[in-house]
Amino acid sequence: MTLNANNISTIFIKRKGRVWRSALTGMTISAAAGAIINEADNSWLDTGSVVVGFGVAGGAIGALIGTGSMKFEIHGNKDTLKNLGLEAYAIFKR
Repeated sequence: MTLNANNISTIFIKRKGRVWRSALTGMTISAAAGAIINEADNSWLDTGSVVVGFGVAGGAIGALIGTGSMKFEIHGNKDTLKNLGLEAYAIFKR
């Protein structure tokens, strides 16, 4: 497929699997933070419950963050398109 830069106004980039990686990262960091906070606080709560609760919340937040996409305004400018370095991305019509 060949595209003429003059016909491109905006490019959106969304990486495959980003939602799951962001959710896993958020869950891991939040679960670790929950365990540390619970141990430092000497809470009466079970550490496992706190870790699961923090992990679920962090995973949800990470998934929301991972749904984002990058947007680049081209407006038909060939130089702008070249400087983005988009050679590694697949092109599809939205």
